[in-house]
Amino acid sequence: MPYKLEIRPLATLEILEAYDWYELQREGLGLELLNELEILYKSLHQNPHNYSYYYKPVREGKIARFPYTVVYEVFEKTHSGSVKTKSDLPTMDIRWQMKKNSAAETCHALFTFINKGKDTVKHGNWTLYFNQNTLDMGEMPEADKGTVEHVNGDLYRFLPGKAFVLKPGDSITANYFYKGFMVKYSDAPAGAYFVFDPGKENESVVLPGSFTIAPFDNLQDIIPFPEVISTVPTAANQFVHNQNITALPGEQVGKIIPTPQKMVQLPGKVQVDAATVISYKKGLENETRQLANRIGQNEFSKIDTWFGEYHYRIAPPGAIMEDGMLKANTAFPGLIIRYTTDGTQPAANTPVYTVPVKVNGPVKISAFNQKGRGSRSWSFKGCTTL
Repeated sequence: MPYKLEIRPLATLEILEAYDWYELQREGLGLELLNELEILYKSLHQNPHNYSYYYKPVREGKIARFPYTVVYEVFEKTHSGSVKTKSDLPTMDIRWQMKKNSAAETCHALFTFINKGKDTVKHGNWTLYFNQNTLDMGEMPEADKGTVEHVNGDLYRFLPGKAFVLKPGDSITANYFYKGFMVKYSDAPAGAYFVFDPGKENESVVLPGSFTIAPFDNLQDIIPFPEVISTVPTAANQFVHNQNITALPGEQVGKIIPTPQKMVQLPGKVQVDAATVISYKKGLENETRQLANRIGQNEFSKIDTWFGEYHYRIAPPGAIMEDGMLKANTAFPGLIIRYTTDGTQPAANTPVYTVPVKVNGPVKISAFNQKGRGSRSWSFKGCTTL
């Protein structure tokens, strides 16, 4: 029968990062990754036992065409929907926090357990397992509440101590230390689960009610060195830094950036319009599209600012009249279409065309770049705006 598929927040974050990376390589490649992942998810949902063990009780399924593996665990349930366990442990919510890194290269962390059930939870026949980047364990100042042990690889466990007694509605915090630093969300524990009666014939596994990670949002706690914190970019220090940036004079800037190995300037004019063709090799579609957009949005105005001696013409917008509605567009994204209804030439201060306009008279339209330089105009005779 179909199983319920639960995806951990850290796994979702890793998927999004992979999607973004593949989209940067080629538009649509990230979507192909998600499609292959969806195919694997559907297979896991229907037949999770068809895949081999990574290490018991954890299994793995490989994503086709991409170098990724989904690591998962199957939790069997009774017909009533309850987890198969003899333990009376109620559902607990768990919160983990990286409290502070120290200059002595130690990391203070803590677990907070919250009892949402109706029975008191005590130490004894249960252990909390989780995965984490490998760090050696440090001091355990509250060993009576619980200790954290490194099992192997990236597997760790929390063992409740004799003072771990959690009444319904209460919470308990266990502090401990690692040797080394934790500086980002992916350093935190992930994939937490309880094991009841570990090593016994009736050993069973159940997930906590929730498992959350406190944000890594305090630089003073993450980085214990003031001289390093001062170099971390913030809105305030970047604003100060940017005030020292000055524009280079046009004569000091190459006419083509980045500077080519060789450039030959020829006499005459260049007209860039809708008929202009940008040639490119297969696989460079995205770069070509970006180049066309940049020409319309940025490069024309740069030419005006830096190289006033260059002459070029902006392609006029296309336009038609349908049922008294003026409809227009431009070959280059980023150019502004302006129009007039009194027979005068459009200028940088005349109305901007954004949606079809109902007109009835002499209309002229032109395209303008960001610096206000315009194309030749198209005219539609005999009308004024209604």
